[in-house]
Amino acid sequence: MQSPSSPSPPEAVPEKPEKAALALHGGPGAAAGAVFLAAAGAQRDQIAALAPEAAKGERVAIHDLRVACRRCREALRVFCGLVGRPAERKAARALRELRRACGTTRDLDVAIRALAGASEADSLVRSRACALQAHLSATREESAREMSRALPELARAALASLAGPLSLLPSSGIPAREIACRVLSRRARRFERAAARPRDLHNLHRLRIETKRLRYTAEILSELPLGYDAPALDSACRALQDALGDGRDLAMAAARLRSLADLSPEAEATAQGLEESSRSIHASVVPLVAQVLGAARGFR
Repeated sequence: MQSPSSPSPPEAVPEKPEKAALALHGGPGAAAGAVFLAAAGAQRDQIAALAPEAAKGERVAIHDLRVACRRCREALRVFCGLVGRPAERKAARALRELRRACGTTRDLDVAIRALAGASEADSLVRSRACALQAHLSATREESAREMSRALPELARAALASLAGPLSLLPSSGIPAREIACRVLSRRARRFERAAARPRDLHNLHRLRIETKRLRYTAEILSELPLGYDAPALDSACRALQDALGDGRDLAMAAARLRSLADLSPEAEATAQGLEESSRSIHASVVPLVAQVLGAARGFR
């Protein structure tokens, strides 16, 4: 985030180890088991690799670990009928606990970047923001220490919870294409309903969640012949998700700064500036929503 009014750099397009794994298990005509193993197995490997780095307090690893947990959770949700509800719930709970353990540290990273951006844009804020920056940095260090103590065990629990689901045979289940059409249709309808709601902060957060779920589901199923433009849908979802994420990050950073008003007279004014930037970003998402709706039209 370069300034309070500019969005953070777009999320990098992820590598797709799922694609190679899926090719090994039968290609576009694969059974549901093969597609699930490719998607969830790739994210399991990501979690195993990222958790030690996140435990060191590495900012990018913390973010990427949370994303891997969400992607793995979506694979479990898509193939719940294959995995079984008890196993799906157990793994989902473990993944959620791992992801949430990183949440406070990640939120503080966002607030620190937002304040730095505001300081770059306004010399007056820069001259008076030292107390705020020092407080946020100290709080972040404390949060990271707590996170580091918790992460190893939570990561082990999450990985162990995936052992059962990932023991499925690639040939398990019906053809994945039959599941894919139903799931993508349901995701697209949920997105459409979320997009139709009033654009307050709560509903925009719900829209962001539905955007992520649609995007991650489409990623999981992108190698199947479903008759839609997978790259176009991914690109549209990513652009909307990034914009909604930037807007929410600024709003959450503003709330945290406002809570520190007793530390600096600049806290309230800076928070107001971040909120204004958040509203501006949120107001710009209308064409991005339309692009997602257009790309997902065949599912609705």
